[in-house]
Amino acid sequence: MTTLIFDEATHTYRVDGRECLSVTRILSMVGLIDESWRDEEALKRGSFVHSACEFDDDGTLDPATVVGSIAGYLAAWRKCKAEMGLKIIREGIEQRVVHPSLGYAGTVDRIVELAGVRYVIDLKTGSPEVYHPIQLAGYAMCFTERLQRANVYLAENGSYRWVPHTDRMDFEIWKASLTLATFRKMKGLVK
Repeated sequence: MTTLIFDEATHTYRVDGRECLSVTRILSMVGLIDESWRDEEALKRGSFVHSACEFDDDGTLDPATVVGSIAGYLAAWRKCKAEMGLKIIREGIEQRVVHPSLGYAGTVDRIVELAGVRYVIDLKTGSPEVYHPIQLAGYAMCFTERLQRANVYLAENGSYRWVPHTDRMDFEIWKASLTLATFRKMKGLVK
C-alpha cells in the first residue's frame, strides 16, 4: 500500500518516504505557471478562501472567522453549489492524491457530482490561466474512475463562473509536462 504524506510547511509530498513532484510544481518547472506575478497577499487570500470553503463544505465553519473580502468569495462558492445543484463528495474535499505508477502527487480541491456526473474541480480566486485545465488533467489521472474536469472562478462580489474542460489534448500536455519536469529534475536543471 502506498503511503502519501504532505508537509504543509515545505509544501512537499512524500510517497513511501520518497519526495515526489507535485502537480503544481511540475507545471512551474516546465514554464506553464508564471510565478513572477504572484504576491504574498494573493497567496494568503487564496489560502483563506480555500479554508473557508473547505470548512463550509464539511460543516465546521465558524462564521465569525469569515472576514473582509473572504465573505464575498465564500458567498460565490455557496451560490455556485446552490444554483448548479452540486453534491459535494465528502472524501473529495481537499483530497491528497498520488498517481499509483507515475508517482506525482497533489491536492484536489473538490470532487463533486453534477447531474449524476462526477467532476474534479479546482476553486480559483483569480482569472483563468492556460495551465488550469492541464492541472486538472494531472489530478484526474490519479483516479481509477473517469472524472470530468471544471474550474470554479470565485469573485469577491459573490459571483462565480463554472468553466468545464473537455479537451482531451490537456491529458497529452500533462503527460509531456510530467516527462519534461522529471527529466529536468533528474539532470539537475531544477531543484
